[in-house]
Amino acid sequence: MTAVELFGRLPASASDAIFSDLLSSDKPGYKALTQSLATRRKLRPVFVDRKLRPDRHVWIAGELHRASNADLAEHVLQTWILTTHRELVCAFLDALEIPHDGKGMLDTLPAEPPVEAQRAAVETLLASYPRDAVIVYLHLFNSMDIAGWQGLRGLLEGDSRLDPAAEAPLISP
Repeated sequence: MTAVELFGRLPASASDAIFSDLLSSDKPGYKALTQSLATRRKLRPVFVDRKLRPDRHVWIAGELHRASNADLAEHVLQTWILTTHRELVCAFLDALEIPHDGKGMLDTLPAEPPVEAQRAAVETLLASYPRDAVIVYLHLFNSMDIAGWQGLRGLLEGDSRLDPAAEAPLISP
């Protein structure tokens, strides 16, 4: 599932939490996001800035669900994961014994680990981190051109706990 598809399936409370985290951790990035989206829609940025924050976040989520904003949608989710949930990224890589820089960044991605190792890493994440962050991270990881692990794809498609459309909310309040 791509970032655009994730934004299409996230409830408003989930996207609001992501944008609120972005606003608190990277105010210039948040402002650049709103300005970029406004410009792409041929709107003056002040039009978006004047919206009440909840209305602005609903509008931003709707825009990030558009295929033409796929680059921004992916960037927002990657920024959110790497700033708010960096420990989750490191835990996943550590569980799979993939060397990284301690911040979740890789030089190269090794060949796909055995499916059982991936399953164990996913179980570790689900037991230790918020479900919403696990879902977003695993879908983003699997959608990278360099990853595309078939075992992880099977886990994402076959485990209802990793389905963003499942009844449990993606982002808990």
